[in-house]
Amino acid sequence: MLDQVGAKSTALMIVHVMGYYVPDLGYQENFLPFEQAKLGHDVHIITGDRYAPHPSYNTVYEPRIGPRMVGQGKQVERNVTIHRLPVPLELKGHNNPWIRGSVALLDQLKPDIVHLHGVTPWSSLGVIFSGAAQRHVLVCDHHLCHFNLEPFTVVKRAYYATFRTLCAIPAQRRVKAWLPVNEDAKQVLSDVLGISGENVFISRLGVDADRFTRNADTGRSWRLENNIPDRMKLFVHAGRLEPRKRIEDLIKAFSIIASEEPDKCYWLGIVGNGDEQYIRGLKNLAASFGISARTTFWDILPHKSLPAVFNAADAGIWPGDVSVTLIEALGCGLPIALPEEPGLSYVANCAGVTTFEKYDVAALANLMPRLIDANEPERGNIATECAGRLSWRAIAAQATEIYREVIARSVAMQ
Repeated sequence: MLDQVGAKSTALMIVHVMGYYVPDLGYQENFLPFEQAKLGHDVHIITGDRYAPHPSYNTVYEPRIGPRMVGQGKQVERNVTIHRLPVPLELKGHNNPWIRGSVALLDQLKPDIVHLHGVTPWSSLGVIFSGAAQRHVLVCDHHLCHFNLEPFTVVKRAYYATFRTLCAIPAQRRVKAWLPVNEDAKQVLSDVLGISGENVFISRLGVDADRFTRNADTGRSWRLENNIPDRMKLFVHAGRLEPRKRIEDLIKAFSIIASEEPDKCYWLGIVGNGDEQYIRGLKNLAASFGISARTTFWDILPHKSLPAVFNAADAGIWPGDVSVTLIEALGCGLPIALPEEPGLSYVANCAGVTTFEKYDVAALANLMPRLIDANEPERGNIATECAGRLSWRAIAAQATEIYREVIARSVAMQ
């Protein structure tokens, strides 16, 4: 089938359309396009003239990456051309901008494939329900999982039922392939949005294997800088802190092992930002269990600093909804614990991963001490397997082959 569009080695022009592109984060859009460029493809990003409207942007992000309003224009970053277009309308509470001029730019660029990031954003819908759907081959990824919908209220059900009828099902005829990031997202795509069939391909999230790798010396240096002695067994959690992450369960489980084995040198590190009131509640909970002296909260760190944290830790714990940070922890050879969830089966099968029943604090507490004694060869094996299976380089190559198959199908139907 690939012969219909040329040899596998033929470079493609790939255009990614996304509502927001924010540099120096750890999301899919920060890696997939750039790894595809490394593979020799001509890669472009069409996005808005501003960064995402995070509630704490002024205090958390602006000191790192500057003002939210970037402005229109074109720049090249790591061999990817980024086109920033005007945003005449934006729903800040839903991270949803309308990008003006994206269809005209696509017609100008004439790409082989257009990769839309998300089906619900206006940035995608504006392309899908335009003439671009007839002139270009569109694929659309999908990140929405069941935990993102909780609580699935009557209002939410009504919204998605309406969106399914008016947008998702009509879009299925215009988009040539759908790319859910895991099995759970694939199920939501089918059950909630009504999209299924042979044009659905799983395209997973991954890890920057060049940055997230095992380095014991980096870990020791980070411990020294943060006054954590080598004898301390450090449990770590990293990511955005919010109720669905179940950080409360981690604090409760840690308090159990700290009280049952007071002579053990256990330390808990929680890295991330979130609602100030929620974080204050977490700190109060730690104080109520008498573990404040063994618990440290670090604010959100630059993405490039996370490898040091994961190399310094002895185990990583993700008790609720997870994020790509757990894959990055595996890349550093860190043994991790995560809940038994259908959408996490591909991670649960990796070396170094142990699962427990979600919400079961006692089970988590029983599990945690068994994670902390991995030796250096074991940590190296965890890192090596993760890099082989879940590196962005491997995922970019797989995604590109999906593109080629989709292009071939489109050619065959003409």
